Amino acid sequence: MNPKTRKTVIYLTLAAAVIYAAVNMTDKFRMESGASLEPPAPPQHAVAKKAEMPIPIEKYRALEWGRDPFRKDVSPAVTSESITPGWILNGILYDETDPSAIIDGKLVKVGADINGARVINIQKKVVTLNINGSLVELTLSKDKS
Repeated sequence: MNPKTRKTVIYLTLAAAVIYAAVNMTDKFRMESGASLEPPAPPQHAVAKKAEMPIPIEKYRALEWGRDPFRKDVSPAVTSESITPGWILNGILYDETDPSAIIDGKLVKVGADINGARVINIQKKVVTLNINGSLVELTLSKDKS
């Protein structure tokens, strides 16, 4: 490269570095001074139109895709009086070394007590409970939803 071209490249690189530094310093100065880099707020009439159209949350909450996959009932209104003592197997998280199950919405492992029953065994599709000396097996049912 001849000396004239080298000199031109050096000057252009120096000018680009100075411009880059100036832009970055002004951004840093704006951040330190409290000026926002956010875009300006929308006009007040646009905000007022958004507030007039509320989102119907209850309509979407009842849809199939918004429900808890381990919950059998779709209705969100369940009171403590409507729940009878029993054992509903909501799901099994099977691992050969440390299996666990979800019974009545609670995560349990082998040896845990739930509603007066003790978890004896957890298999891939069956959970065995000891209830006052008798064994009860809870199986996963096929969800038809």
